[in-house]
Amino acid sequence: MTNLQHFDSFELPFQPYAFSFSSIFAKELRLAIGSFEKNSSNKISIFHSSGEKFYHETEIDVKFPQTRIVFSPQSTLSPYDSFLSCDTKLNLYKLENSVTSKASEISISEANAPISCADWSRLDQYLCVAGCVDGTSTVVDLNTGEIVSKIQTHEQPVYDISFCPTSSTFVTASLDGSLRIFDLRDLQSSLIFYQAAMPIQRSIISPFEGYRVAALIKDSSKAVIVDNRKPGQCCSLCGGNNNPIIGIAWSKLSPARLFTGHSDGEIYACDMSVANGTPTSTEMCYRTRRKIQNLMVGPMTIGVATEKAFEFVDTTESPPPLISYRCTD
Repeated sequence: MTNLQHFDSFELPFQPYAFSFSSIFAKELRLAIGSFEKNSSNKISIFHSSGEKFYHETEIDVKFPQTRIVFSPQSTLSPYDSFLSCDTKLNLYKLENSVTSKASEISISEANAPISCADWSRLDQYLCVAGCVDGTSTVVDLNTGEIVSKIQTHEQPVYDISFCPTSSTFVTASLDGSLRIFDLRDLQSSLIFYQAAMPIQRSIISPFEGYRVAALIKDSSKAVIVDNRKPGQCCSLCGGNNNPIIGIAWSKLSPARLFTGHSDGEIYACDMSVANGTPTSTEMCYRTRRKIQNLMVGPMTIGVATEKAFEFVDTTESPPPLISYRCTD
């Protein structure tokens, strides 16, 4: 695998963390980036692509840092884009003709405990699930704004939560170091399918194989790959160097490729056997000079949030022409 092409970068007036690309089914590609400032002046900035550029479209002022932003995975039937953001509440926004409106603000904790993570169902356009620092997970009907169900998924904070792409199950990761799987049809039953000695900060489910989960363990230089059909087993470890991993993301083009972003700014692509998940190769594919805050794979690109900047990296298999994506007012 050759080095991936850099799409240039743009500066941001804030420290970014949470961000999300709109669905591949959306009418146009959008990017929402949330600030993570330790004060009451935070923002969500929206950009949209046109040709070979990203343009700044609009901005939302928010009080708290945003821990997660998620665009609706189903945008083909809507004249507008919808996205969720998380702070002490679950916020649903609608974006149409460059105008953003808050459709609902849903409280899932009486004590307003921070919501640490959320995901949007790919099977039900009105269903989302949110994890909280009080250890609970809450299923919400976004159409009515009502809580469908709330359960104690962990005794310690939930750090990540993800729907499986083709089923009614979701996976949680926690400060307690466990990965657990729940089924919406029977939320009182759960399975701990992996237990680490340190907190699990992120868990990402493969978009191709819903049983394959990549986990980011605190301060680890390797991402753990787990098959949730084989509880207790680590299928493989992925990571390119000995520096701690900051972000992980599955490829949307290759069924068994995981990207890992390290604290030294290096991003590696780990290719695995489709049959058993064992690594077949690990190569550095990109390096940024800034500290990585977060990374995510979007349509044909890796988005990399760095210190007060954002970078785009092409993920097509053959070397593409250099395209400049710049933030333009």
